[in-house]
Amino acid sequence: PVHRMSKDFLPSEVPQVPTYLVIYRNEMDDIQFMEINGVTASLISQLQELPHASGWEILQSISRQLDMPDEDSIIAAGLESLKLMQSRGIILGAAQ
Repeated sequence: PVHRMSKDFLPSEVPQVPTYLVIYRNEMDDIQFMEINGVTASLISQLQELPHASGWEILQSISRQLDMPDEDSIIAAGLESLKLMQSRGIILGAAQ
């Protein structure tokens, strides 16, 4: 978790769970960090790889890949992530 490293926090072991970060510039041109989870990282990756797919289609695909019983909650959380990233200027928008 490089975004938390400091003189008081220098981990000596690799964490069990990977750290996913989105690094972006805000409207004031300041560098910002946003920690995301693996599902959101997959969503961002697939948005780049499949520019003509909608956010909803990609979230459905991710839900199937994860074989989660509650597809609706994954899609709802993913749509909230898309809205948050759009509000921060990380993505321009995504079709639902």
